[in-house]
Amino acid sequence: MSEIDDGGPAFPHWDGPGGKCISGVTKREYFAAMALQGILHKSDYVAKACAEAVVSDIGHGRPWSEISFLKILTDSAYAYADAMIKAGKRDK
Repeated sequence: MSEIDDGGPAFPHWDGPGGKCISGVTKREYFAAMALQGILHKSDYVAKACAEAVVSDIGHGRPWSEISFLKILTDSAYAYADAMIKAGKRDK
């Protein structure tokens, strides 16, 4: 399995002259967070993801209490993030 390209640090800063790069979140994490905000803002997208999860989970015999549409939403956010990183490398 190949390693996921995280795009490097989103907001790198240097620890003084000749210092090492200190970073917090990766570009992938940052892009995913921004995408998730947009996804959650679109209630029709959230409703569709919830409905898909319910159909899928019920179809596999999972009880209502274990149905999680969050995986669909977060997977979508990271798919957007991965596409952003790929597009950014293509433009260079």
